[in-house]
Amino acid sequence: KAHVEAPVGGSIILAGIILKFGGFGLWRFLPILGRADSKMLEFTIILTLWGGLVCRVICLCHYDIKAMIAFSSISHIRVVVLGMLSFYCMGWIGGVAIIFIHGVCSPCLFAMANYSYKFSGRRSIFLCKGLLKICPLVSLFWFMFCSFNLGCPPSLNFFREVFLTLRGVWYSYYFIVMLILMVFLGGASSVYLYCVLNHGGHSYTILRKRVVRDRIIIIGFSCCFFLFFSFFIMDFVFCL
Repeated sequence: KAHVEAPVGGSIILAGIILKFGGFGLWRFLPILGRADSKMLEFTIILTLWGGLVCRVICLCHYDIKAMIAFSSISHIRVVVLGMLSFYCMGWIGGVAIIFIHGVCSPCLFAMANYSYKFSGRRSIFLCKGLLKICPLVSLFWFMFCSFNLGCPPSLNFFREVFLTLRGVWYSYYFIVMLILMVFLGGASSVYLYCVLNHGGHSYTILRKRVVRDRIIIIGFSCCFFLFFSFFIMDFVFCL
C-alpha cells in the first residue's frame, strides 16, 4: 500500500533501499538462526515461498501498474529467505544477487510507471496501453526493464534464478513445485505487464505525445547497460 500511494521518489527509495533492510537484518541474525531447529527453518521457508507465490498470482490479477510492480518486488525479496536460511554458499550468492540487482531494476520500473502515468493520467494498465505507438523510446525501456525483471540471460537476475532454484531443490524436494511456479508466474507477469501497456490501440486518455527528457534517456540507458553487464562484477559483489 505504501508503494502504491507514495510519489515516485518515495517508491524508488522504498524499492531500492528500504526493502533491502530486511535482507541485511536477516544476515545479521544468521548466527542465531543457525542454532534453530531445522523443522522450524523449513516451515519458515515454506511459508515465505507460499507468500511469494501468492504475490505472483496477484500480479497477474491486478490492474494497477504500481501495485503490480510492488507485488513483484515483494515476491523477489521473499526468495532471499530461502537463500539465507539454506546456509550454503550458492544460496548466499543468490540472495545477495537479488538484493543487488533488485535495487536497480525495481526503481527503474517505478520510474517507468510514473512516466506512463504522465501520458494518460491513469495508473490502470487498460487505460495506459498503446505506448508503443505514442512513444517508442518509453516502450523500449519498458521492454528492457521487464526483461531484466523476469531474468533474461546474461543478466545477474538470471544467475540468481538458477542458483536459488538449484539451492531450493537440493535443500528439499518439496520446494520444486513452488519454485517452478514462482519462476513461471514471475516471467508471465512481466510479459503481461509489457504486452498490455505497450501493444494494442492506444487509449483515448492518451491525448498527445510527450518528449522524453535527455536526463531520462541517459539514466535509462545507463541502468540498462549496468543491468545487462552486471554479471561481470559478480566476484566483487559476492566477496562483500
